[in-house]
Parts: sequence; C-alpha cells; structure tokens
Amino acid sequence: MRFKTMTLMTAAAAAVALGPSLAAVGSPAAAITGCTEASGVFYEYAPSNGINYYVAAHNSALPHSQPELKTFPGNNPNGTAQFVRCTRSNGQIAFLHIANGNTLGLSNNPSDGSRVDLDPVTSSGPNGSMWWVQSGSNPYLFKNTLTGLYLRVSNQGLGQYLPVVAGAHATAWTESHQ
Repeated sequence: MRFKTMTLMTAAAAAVALGPSLAAVGSPAAAITGCTEASGVFYEYAPSNGINYYVAAHNSALPHSQPELKTFPGNNPNGTAQFVRCTRSNGQIAFLHIANGNTLGLSNNPSDGSRVDLDPVTSSGPNGSMWWVQSGSNPYLFKNTLTGLYLRVSNQGLGQYLPVVAGAHATAWTESHQ
C-alpha cells in the first residue's frame, strides 16, 4: 500500500511561498460592491486627558456584537479598532471591520433605537443602516443616513469597554489613518 505525504502550511508560510500576489490577505472576507474601499485602515477615537478612547470590536467580534470604547497602551490601537472605509459615489461612508473571517459593518438599525452593532456585510455591499454621512474637519461627526442619529459615546461617558451608541447629540471623533 502506498501513502502520500501531505504537508500543511500556515497562512504565513503560504504567503511567503506564494509571494506578493496575496496582498489581499488583509482585505475584507467578502468582496464588497456598491462602494469604493479606501486604502489602509482607519481609527476613530475620542481623546480625553491624553487618553484615546477608540471605537473597537470585542476581541472575539461576532456578527451583531456591539462596538465598545477601548484604550490601548501608548495610544497604539490593535486590530480590534481597525476599520476599512468604503465610500459611495454620493460621499456616504460605511465602516467595515474584518474579524474572524467576517466582514462586519458599523450599523444603526432603526428597530434597535440607539444601539450600534457590527452587522454582517454581504457581497452585495453594506445595508441601509450601515451608511454614515461625515461632517466637520477632523474631528468628525458621523450621522446615520437611515436613522438620522449620530455615532456617539453612551450617556455613561468615556470609559474602557463602554458601548458605542447612536443618539441625537454627536460625539466629535478624531480620525487617524494607516
């Protein structure tokens, strides 16, 4: 009886073996239509007394999980705070977060009131509750196009792991880009 030897490669080893054609490894899990993705990643945060409170996903982000505020040592955020910006031709933007093989969009569904979630994005693109209008000049305000509510910190204020919500009063978010 003959046996074939199989070799398993890690994703990193495969990337090295296959070369730069895998530049899209960090791209969204699904090819997104209906908007143009900006290059790099974006971070949205509210600074206070030298500490940046970043909009971030839970460490094990799952579809329909709620984003939270996170602080990071030295104000150097990790991947949980990374968002890809996808822009429509009319200027509306969607914030996409890639986690655990899922592409999740920052969403404010009208049936959920002030709740903001990270909802699944399909290959047909972000749904209506995932579109935001940006105003201001860094820091920015973000208003949801479906609900008319602003992306904001909760009434509990700024603090580690407090939820990010939507409401009538806006939070000014400072943005950085890598």
